[in-house]
Amino acid sequence: MGAATLISLVLTLLQSILASAKVGGVAPNIIANIEAAAASLLAVQGTPVTFAQLEGLRVTTKW
Repeated sequence: MGAATLISLVLTLLQSILASAKVGGVAPNIIANIEAAAASLLAVQGTPVTFAQLEGLRVTTKW
């Protein structure tokens, strides 16, 4: 399974969770977070990854 397939799967899952959350009466801030996550994924889907983006993922101290 490639990265593009995984991203598409995550987007599909987020959209189904969002639909269920709206029907289930989930708190608006949670719905907003799910919508923001889906929008972020859609904004970068199909674009090349830059070195700056990879550097932004660091969780350890830069030396």
